[in-house]
Order: sequence, then structure tokens, then C-alpha cells
Amino acid sequence: MAFLKRLWPSSLAGQMVIVVLITLLSAQAISLWVLSSAHRNVIYDASELQLIQRTIILTRLLDETPEVYHSRMVKAASTAPATFWLASNSHIPEDAESRLDQRFIAKLSRELGEPYRGRVRAWLSRYGKPHCMHPSHRRNPDEWANKSSRTCRNPSHRRFESHSGKPATPFVNFSIQLNDGQWLNLSARTPSIPPLVARQTGLFLLLSGLMLMLVIILMVRRITRPLGELTQSANRLGLGETVTAIEERGPKDIRQTIHAFNRMHERLQRFVADRTRMLAALSHDLRTPITTLRLRIELLEDSPEKERLLATLEEMQAMTEATLSFAREAAKQEDTRRVDINALTASICDDLEELGMPVTFHEGPDAVLSCRPVSLTRAIRNLVENAVKYGESADVSLSHDNQGIRLTIIDKGPGIPEAMTEKVFEPFYRLESSRNRDTGGIGLGLAITRTIIHNHGGNITLKNLNPGLQVTVTLPGE
Repeated sequence: MAFLKRLWPSSLAGQMVIVVLITLLSAQAISLWVLSSAHRNVIYDASELQLIQRTIILTRLLDETPEVYHSRMVKAASTAPATFWLASNSHIPEDAESRLDQRFIAKLSRELGEPYRGRVRAWLSRYGKPHCMHPSHRRNPDEWANKSSRTCRNPSHRRFESHSGKPATPFVNFSIQLNDGQWLNLSARTPSIPPLVARQTGLFLLLSGLMLMLVIILMVRRITRPLGELTQSANRLGLGETVTAIEERGPKDIRQTIHAFNRMHERLQRFVADRTRMLAALSHDLRTPITTLRLRIELLEDSPEKERLLATLEEMQAMTEATLSFAREAAKQEDTRRVDINALTASICDDLEELGMPVTFHEGPDAVLSCRPVSLTRAIRNLVENAVKYGESADVSLSHDNQGIRLTIIDKGPGIPEAMTEKVFEPFYRLESSRNRDTGGIGLGLAITRTIIHNHGGNITLKNLNPGLQVTVTLPGE
């Protein structure tokens, strides 16, 4: 079963082609079986009809001609696959008849006429019934006739030999008593069945099958090609890329699906653009009241309260600028490129190491990633700087497996409370409670970082090592 699962194609096109091919072959096999059975029955029926006609003609001629001509007439009528001979007794015992034999006897009796009723015996082996030893090769047919009842009941003798002396399989045995008391016996072999599927028929089936498969492949491609484009666009949209509307083509169901995707994409883009514009406008409009408050506070006399108010205004202005910067970054439409993630991460670590930061990078296996390099660089750089700032050092490593590309950053800091591992990604949330921007920052760094990672189809998790904190970034590889 596992072997068959490995052979079974995973794509829709492959599965449809395999299913149709199996169905086609099965239908042709069943049709050939049915036609072969009907063909065989037709051959048998025609052979039986021919034997009946020959027997009727021979019987009537024998009863109408002198006995001196009988032997030559019987010899002339005995042509393959049927053999006639005359004997004083029937080679078929009276109790050897079945229902099929009785129907055959009734049919033959009707053809011969009323004088021959009760003078016909038959034994058919067309459907696997036993049959007697043919005595035509014996010199004394009467001796064989006397032993026929005993021989027919002995299974070891239920076979016969043809007029050539070679074993053969009879399908009709019957006897007719003539007017002079002699019995006209007949044993006929199964007629040779000509092949049902000739070379031309096989060629026709092959060509028709190939043409049908070609049409099916074209139809499947017509269906699956728009689905493939839809899949690619959906993946790109999930990675935060800008995608164009997909051409609505293919069957009606596929066109409706693509139309729904295009409408969803349009609404999603409009929603994101409206939210970004609102956030940028709000941050921009906050500059004016903040500046006005700063000017008014500067006119106050120097006092500790004045210093606290100025610090609060500086924090508000920093938060506004950070929000405005985040909105600008979100509004940018950076092109996606294929980048060597090892080279990108090594470049970031080398730059920070040149600035005197204790950063160590362990290169991983070759891995190429389709990404927006500027935004991804910003996210990785922010994580490494946080590790150095709050954990004294940063140990960066890359790995690649079936789950994708995994970037791991480990520091030597105290870590964070387990309950806060998700909360630290919320905008403007800071673990440092002093509200000092030099120690706690604005609180947008990790929020922006996770947004960038999610837009690339990845994920970011935090894990305490006691001591130290491990940051794991997972990105979909190629």
C-alpha cells in the first residue's frame, strides 16, 4: 500500500489522467470479455446449426439409399471437426442426458420430423460436461458401442481422440437411429475460435486510447493552469508581495474562484492602504500639537516639573516619529528577489562586529530565499542588536530542514518572563518600566520585526535558556 501511495501522483492533473486511464483500460477489458463471450457463443451456435443441417441431410440420404452406399456416404460426410460412423448401438447411454441435451434432442427431432421422435440421443460438452471416447479409430465400432455405457461413466475415460488419432475436446455427441435399425453416431470437436481482436482492431483501440488521453491531458491542463496561477498568486500574497489581478479563464467554476480571489485581494489591499494612510496621517498631525506644547513649556520657568513635561513630550515625539517611520516602511512596495540567506546574515553580523559588538555567526548550508532584502535585513539586524543590548552577546546560526530555513540567535542575558513571550511583540510594549528610551526603547522594534517576518511567510518564537534567551526565526525555504 505504501508503494502504491508513492507511485500515486500528487498533482490534480496526474491523478485525473491516471484515473481516466485506469477507467478506460478497465472498460476496454470488460468490453473485450463480453464481446469474446458473445463471439464464442455465436461460433458455437453456428457450428451446432451446421452440424444439425449436415446430420439431417445425411440421415435422410442414408434412409433413402441402398445400404451398399452407406459407408462411403458416411466417410464423405466425416470432415473435420465432425466425424460420423455407423454402428448397431448408440455410443451414448440412455441415462446420460441432461436438460441441455434434451433441448438439443427436441430441436433435432423437430427438424427430422415425427418418424424420428424417440430415436435421437445427444450429449453436449460445450459447457464442460463429460463426453465419451470416440471409437472412429477402432476397427469394430459395435464392440465400442456395447462398452459405451461403462466407458462414459468412468471419469478416467472421459476424453476422445479425433479422426487423426490426437486427443481433442468434443462439444457435440449425438446418435440417430435409422430406419434399418443402425445408429448414425457423431462426435464433433470444439470449433476453432478465430481471434476477436485482430491487428487492425488492436491498432484502432490503441489510436483511440491515445487520442482520448491527448484530449484529456489538454482538458486537464486547461483546468489546472489557472489553478496553478491562483496558487502562486495566493502564496505571493501570503508572503506580503504585491500581486496583479489574475486573468479569469478556464471553466466557469475556475473563473468564479479566480474572480473571488481577485475581489478579496482588491479589498485586502484597499484595507491595508487605508489603515496605513490613516496611521501616517495621525502620526503626522500629532507633530503640530506636540511642537506647540513644547514651545509653551519652554516659556515656563525652570523647574523639575518643566523637565518632566519636556521628557514626556520627547517620548511622545519619538513614538510619533517611530509610528510615522513604520507607516512609511509599510507603504513601500519593495520588489521580491532571490537572496542567499547565508550571505545576507553574514553581512549583517560582520557590520555589527566591526562596530565593536560581540557577535558570532555560524554559517549554515546553502539556502536561497525569495524575500524583500531591505525589510528582512532590518528585522534580522534588530534581533541581533537586541541580543547584544540586553544579553551582552549574540550567537547567530543558520540551519535548513524540511520545515524551512531556521535562524537562531542566542544571548547570555537574564531572559524574559514566560508570560511575556507573546506580549513583547505588541506595539509600544516595553519590559523596562523606567520609560527611558536609552534603556527601554520605544516598544516598536519587535512588533515591526514580527510583522516583517510574518509578511515573508515565517514565524518568530522566544525561548528562555536560563541563562540566556533563544530567538528562533523560521522562514519558508525553496
